[in-house]
Amino acid sequence: MRLFLVRLSGAVFASYWFIPGLMTAIAAALALLGVWIDRTWQEAWPPGLGWLLFSEPDGARAILQAIAGSMVTVAGVTFSITIATVSQATNQFGPRLMTNFLQDLGNQITLGAFVATFVFCLIVLRTVSGADGEDDSMFVPNISIALAMLLAIASLAVLIYFFQHVPDSVHISMMVSAVGTRMHTLIDELYPTEIGQAPDEDPMEAAYAHGGGALEDAAPVLANARGYVGHIDAGVLMRAARRKDILVWVSARPGDFVDPTVPLAFVKPAAAADEKTQKNVRTGYIVGKKRTETQDLLFLVDQLVEVAGKALSPGINDPMTAMTCVDWLTSGMIHFVSRAIPSACRYDQDGVLRVVAQPIDFAEFVEAAYGQLRPYVETDRNAALHMMNGFARVAQHLHDPAHARILRAQADALKEGCDSELSHPADREAVAARLAFVRQRLVPHLGPDPASA
Repeated sequence: MRLFLVRLSGAVFASYWFIPGLMTAIAAALALLGVWIDRTWQEAWPPGLGWLLFSEPDGARAILQAIAGSMVTVAGVTFSITIATVSQATNQFGPRLMTNFLQDLGNQITLGAFVATFVFCLIVLRTVSGADGEDDSMFVPNISIALAMLLAIASLAVLIYFFQHVPDSVHISMMVSAVGTRMHTLIDELYPTEIGQAPDEDPMEAAYAHGGGALEDAAPVLANARGYVGHIDAGVLMRAARRKDILVWVSARPGDFVDPTVPLAFVKPAAAADEKTQKNVRTGYIVGKKRTETQDLLFLVDQLVEVAGKALSPGINDPMTAMTCVDWLTSGMIHFVSRAIPSACRYDQDGVLRVVAQPIDFAEFVEAAYGQLRPYVETDRNAALHMMNGFARVAQHLHDPAHARILRAQADALKEGCDSELSHPADREAVAARLAFVRQRLVPHLGPDPASA
């Protein structure tokens, strides 16, 4: 049930129809309520507000038609602007950012306001009747028309907001900061424990975390769909493991592409991996056609790397945007190293090891952020110096000598790449000087090198 809700919420909030559809339904209900109030309390209209009355049906129809027609026109214009904006932004900054526009609450509310006002006017319009023909009854829903005018004024305010919101939403700094902020939030969700509060991992846990011994006498649970793992419910896997007294070793993590030849997990002992057990394990996975941000931390990192890589391409040549992405990646790195990596082993309430799921570690995060971006940064002096500054900032927050050695390797690789890509000697010397500064910052954190022992 929980995975169903996760899948449903992802589909709803990543869509462009839910908020407008909800607002339209509310407007339709409000129109019916307004007409009912008009029919019930028509004679109780305050005398002092008589100037608001539409005594003739033709005048009421004219105002409702004017509002409804203008709302349809404005809705079409705003939708066209949104589509053009999305097309331009995805071409310049990468298609992965399209989801950000679809999830933009401001754009959804803007479209919803215009469509809702149109539907409200349409429903009220059909209730207006005049004294013509054989039907001598006349009905003018004055309260509903007043509400329609208020909705039109509110829609005008939304239109003004939309014209201010669109330039902000396509500003590259705003888009990058939105991705960076979600990256920080997901780090908090996946790694809630601060450094110094996490329990030490025992040797048995370390062995299982890296697969040592876990695949002996184990049977694979193959995927039954093609796509990307979007979410894993640890509770479902834990209950499946307890029910059959087995160990589930997760091999496909969020963001991994799977198909029927790829194992989602391994079940130990192999004899317990019957069809029902495999089905129970599969129910703990959500596999979709695209990567999502629910649990996939590296997907957010990849978005920032993609924007920076495009910015450094010869066709765009925008190093400032790349430097902004480096700033957010560095900030995410500092936030990441302040958190304790949780144990890969999950125990049930009886203390029995049931699930092994290796989390993303510092080496993977650094490779995804700096390793993927480094080939692009090597070609630009300013971006290379900025990334070196990022290394120096991260170095101040390290606690583990192994992490310091990983960061030093990235700095050395960047220097080596710049030596081959940068043609001007002064640029290479500037990068070398900045590398020396990074190494100086790393010295207190390096400790003894186990490779030299």
